[in-house]
Amino acid sequence: MKTQPTSLRIKLPAFVFVIEVVIVALYAAFVTYDEHTDARFQTNQTNPMDNAVYKDYPFFTDIQVMIFLGFGCLLAFLRLYGFGGMVFNFLTATFAIQWAILVQGYFQFNHDGKIHLGVINLINAEFACAVVLISFGAVLGKTSPLQLLVMALLEVPVFAVTEWAVLKYLKINDAGGSILIHLFACYFGLGVTFVLYRPRLNEGHAKENTSYQSDILSVMGTLFLWVFWPSFNSALTLKGDDQHRAILHTFIGLSASTLTAFALSAMLNKNGKLTMADVQNVTLAGGVTVGASVDMMISPAAAYALGIMGCTACMLGYKYLSPFLAQRFRIQDQCGIHNLHGLTGLISCTAGICAILMANEDVYGPSLYEIFTHRAPVEGDPKLQDLQMLIPGLQPGLGRTAQEQALFQVAAVFSTIGVSALGGVLTGFVLKLPYFAPPSDDFCFDDEPFFDVPPDYDAPLKLTDTTCCDLSRRRRRDESLQEHIFCDILTLARHFDNFKRIIMADDFDVEAMLEAPFRKDEIKSSHANGHDDQNKKKRRSRSKSRSPGSRKKRSKSRDRKKGKKRSRSRERKRSRSRERHRSRSRSKERSGRYRARRSPVKRRSKSRSPFKKEKSPIRQPIDNLTPEERDARTVFCMQLAARIRARDLEDFFSAVGKVRDVRMISDRNSRRSKGIAYIEFVEASSVPLAIGLTGQRLLGVPIIVQASQAEKNRAAAAANNLQKGSSGPMRLYVGSLHFNITEEMLRGIFEPFGKIEGIQLMMDSETGRSKGYGFISFADAECAKKALEQLNGFELAGRPMKVGHVTERSDSSTASSFLDNDELERTGIDLGTTGRLQLMARLAEGTGLKIPPAAQQALQMTGSIPFGNITAPAAVPTPAPSQALNLPSQPLATHCLQLSNLFNPQAENDPSWASEIQDDVIEECNKHGGIVHIYVDKNSAQGNVYVKCPSIPAAMATVNALHGRWFAGKMITAAYVPLPTYHNLFPDSVTAKQLLMPARR
Repeated sequence: MKTQPTSLRIKLPAFVFVIEVVIVALYAAFVTYDEHTDARFQTNQTNPMDNAVYKDYPFFTDIQVMIFLGFGCLLAFLRLYGFGGMVFNFLTATFAIQWAILVQGYFQFNHDGKIHLGVINLINAEFACAVVLISFGAVLGKTSPLQLLVMALLEVPVFAVTEWAVLKYLKINDAGGSILIHLFACYFGLGVTFVLYRPRLNEGHAKENTSYQSDILSVMGTLFLWVFWPSFNSALTLKGDDQHRAILHTFIGLSASTLTAFALSAMLNKNGKLTMADVQNVTLAGGVTVGASVDMMISPAAAYALGIMGCTACMLGYKYLSPFLAQRFRIQDQCGIHNLHGLTGLISCTAGICAILMANEDVYGPSLYEIFTHRAPVEGDPKLQDLQMLIPGLQPGLGRTAQEQALFQVAAVFSTIGVSALGGVLTGFVLKLPYFAPPSDDFCFDDEPFFDVPPDYDAPLKLTDTTCCDLSRRRRRDESLQEHIFCDILTLARHFDNFKRIIMADDFDVEAMLEAPFRKDEIKSSHANGHDDQNKKKRRSRSKSRSPGSRKKRSKSRDRKKGKKRSRSRERKRSRSRERHRSRSRSKERSGRYRARRSPVKRRSKSRSPFKKEKSPIRQPIDNLTPEERDARTVFCMQLAARIRARDLEDFFSAVGKVRDVRMISDRNSRRSKGIAYIEFVEASSVPLAIGLTGQRLLGVPIIVQASQAEKNRAAAAANNLQKGSSGPMRLYVGSLHFNITEEMLRGIFEPFGKIEGIQLMMDSETGRSKGYGFISFADAECAKKALEQLNGFELAGRPMKVGHVTERSDSSTASSFLDNDELERTGIDLGTTGRLQLMARLAEGTGLKIPPAAQQALQMTGSIPFGNITAPAAVPTPAPSQALNLPSQPLATHCLQLSNLFNPQAENDPSWASEIQDDVIEECNKHGGIVHIYVDKNSAQGNVYVKCPSIPAAMATVNALHGRWFAGKMITAAYVPLPTYHNLFPDSVTAKQLLMPARR
């Protein structure tokens, strides 16, 4: 099925194959072995243990773990972007290393026109790869894999040129890469994300959250980085004491930042708890902070202090700086690389400059000129000869002073930041091209647009009931399921006092509900006691003597009390007026099912116009109509734009009739529109015209208009009120249960709410297993209501339970059973007992088949099809295919269906887009029984595709699978089309019997 415009089927293979061919050609032409790898340089006098592989390979393996495991796990912290965080890290890192070997080799390892390859080349290439992965953190979840490969393709050359220029001409000291790796990667990534700014993400994204498992995986990545960071900082330092100091300083800095991170996380949290994001990122700040001075004689205490300072800066950056940059400077730093690599990198550069200014021969001895090679005397200086006697192999330097070397360090910092930021901005403009398939805002932080995800990728804790032929595997699965179920029951039983945190109910206080009667009695008794105390005080005060002095005192005290009473009465009046205003606004919002919310602007004075203005139709009283009459004049509208207003809906629907009232449904917590509304017309004849507007665009979004069907809500409310008003026993329906749930398990779950009279779990007579639903009878209706409110939707054994009222019916003329209603509610199609009988009656039309007498009697009892009056369907006019069929909201299932909102013909530029959509629809429908005819209406503004299935069950399966699914920010709607209508539209479909297959293979 064509889901999003992010398909990688052509673009990613084309890019990868072209790049791989180019890389292979360049390797063949320019890459050869170095002297430690070439067999021609190995003789009898060569000691194998002197080979560079024994010195460099341990560091190479440590950095490998950091690149592929550390960064990969760390970036998998998002709940729905675990595949993308790890796999895109794997993909980008592999390509960046291949590309960096060539680009860095051209600048640093080019001799005689050839790049000489050894393990040291791989280490340098992995440092370049680390630069790319750090920048990747700024755009995590907002880019496609093709964009990431292009970013690596452009960033590696910019980094290689910057590294070569800084080391060759400025000749700085940066053993840990704080300048050339961390600062460059940080500001390059910020430049990219500045250009790829998405305003909608500043308000937060529904998928931008973590889970328990994803946070654990991310902490594992942090531990990999933490353990191997000393190898990262010491890999390219001089062997010996320099490398030894680098390892010590890195470990001390990491230890200090880790302890500080835990302390600051608890201190800055409002609840005094630890935050996993702080543990995952801030604990690594010490490794970056000591990078620029990691091989210098800074002392262990200084390394410890640098770890504390870097951790503090990183923590404050996460808490305060990152939101500020996103709101004011359009920099959406997804992983906070500016805090972990930018701020700490600046602190590290400052510490390195201070260490260079304080470096002298008293502290370092003659090795000063070995660490700071550019401070060594120039060639021909007599001092150089003396130093070469002490340190054989010392090369001539530039004769710089400590102050000159510090100024070159400052120049390197600013030049690196400038070049990286400019390169990032230019790269961002390249990535913004539509060819690279960037995901839309709705599909950010989601694996589904790019991966073939499993069905439970968005609910990793759910258990799936998969059949298994191997009995031992089935036994193990059932045993593990039993453990999960008993764990759920034990949790409910042991933590019933804290039940609010276990259940999944919104804004419901269980403890307050259970303790309300007792607290009410306590409050009454306390008021009564307080009243008695006040009466006693009054009697005592009256019995006191009435002397003149006491009268004066009493008069003063009366004045003070009167003043206090006046001030209190004023406050009470103000609070009452505010309370009345709030209650009035709440009553306006909640009064009436279809009443529109009034504007918050109030008139301060009466209108001075001499002419009387007619009231708006939304303001007209609607109480003179019965609910049934209002429902007949009302339509239900959904899939509305987020910014839509009631006035927009009134103007839109005024084209088909005069609008009386508009009621928009909003979320009770956020007060944002849920995208649905009720529109009531003055005349009932406007309703079918309004339903015909389905698919029309309102504020750029195609809307769906249906009949209100409010009679079902009223019936449910009446049944609910009947149950609430009843006293004595009450029976509940429990559905969506796992097949291994037993009656004892249900008793353990429901018994804490009150005494249970009986439990009836419906069993399958053939298999002996549960059918997944049952009935529970409580001795007290109040207990049943508590259980209903608390356990409806509670997840048990990976499935959310469905708990509802059971209305006892003695009338046999009921239209459908409770289970039929349950099926209708879950699927949107009436396929219960009544629905199946209706389907049998419709299929028997014109075939000569007879309905069984029992079925005829049942249908006559329900009144759904009056037998004896069944006639052939009337001739259906043949509409144009480009016009959406005005189908009923819940038609009877047929072989044919119409899929809407699949495409936008104005946005399709590929000449073969229609055939591609046709192949996608065929491929998706083949999963549910296949199709024998298909027509893609290219001229349809609603994006309609007409499909005929070989059988009604196949059509039903297709509708259930496709109706309501979202693709490319649009929701697909699937509706049945009557078979005669379909045959009139497409005469060639009458003889179509062969299952269709997609043209592409």
